[in-house]
Amino acid sequence: FDSSQEPLIQGFSMPDITLYIIMSFVTNLLTRSDSSFMIGKGVKDGSIIMRLLRPVHFSASYLFTELGSKWLIFISVGLPFLNVIILMKILSGQGIVEVLGLTILYLFSLTLAYLINFSLISALVLQPLCLKIFGSNLLKTSIVAFMSGSLIPLAFFPKVVSAILSLLSFSSLIYTPVMIIVGKYDASQMLQALLLQFFGLLVMVGLVSVDLETIQSFITI
Repeated sequence: FDSSQEPLIQGFSMPDITLYIIMSFVTNLLTRSDSSFMIGKGVKDGSIIMRLLRPVHFSASYLFTELGSKWLIFISVGLPFLNVIILMKILSGQGIVEVLGLTILYLFSLTLAYLINFSLISALVLQPLCLKIFGSNLLKTSIVAFMSGSLIPLAFFPKVVSAILSLLSFSSLIYTPVMIIVGKYDASQMLQALLLQFFGLLVMVGLVSVDLETIQSFITI
C-alpha cells in the first residue's frame, strides 16, 4: 500500500485492510473449533465409543462443551474489539443505526461461520483416515486459513480462484463475516453471502449425520 500510487487496491484502502487484518484475527479466534482434538483424545482412550452409544447427539455434546470456552473468548477478546470498532466507525461519521446493523449482521454471520467450521471439522475427523492421522488437523487448519481469506482477502485472489473458493463455502468461514463488519458488502452482496453460509451449514450438517449413521451402524454390528 505504501508503494502504490492508487488510494485503493482491490477496493481496500490502508485503513480498510488494517481493520480487515485485525477482525480476521478476532473472527478466526472466535470461529476456530478444537473439537478435532477432543474427538481425537476420545479415539485414543476409547471413550468415544461411550459417547456414540449414549442417547445424546454425538456432535451436539461436543458443540455445547466447546460453546462455554467460546463464550469466554467472546467476552474477553471479541467484545472489546467490537466496542472499539463501533466507536471508531461512529466517530468517523457513520450513522449509529448503520453501524449497529452491521454489527448485528456480523454476529449472525459469525455464528453461522462457527457452526460451519465445527461441522466441517466433525465431518473430517469422523472419517477413518483422519481418526488415524492426527497431523491432518494441522494440514486442514493451514489450508482453510488460506482459502477462507484469513491470511489474504479473497478479493486479492484471481477472479476465477475467488469464485471457486466462494462456491465451496470457504469464504463463509472468515471472509464473509469480516467483509460485513468492514462494510465492503452492499445489501445484495450481504444477502447472497448469508444465504451461502446457511446453505453451507446445511450441507456440513448433512455430511456429519451421514458419517455418524455409518459409524453407529458399524458399532451396532
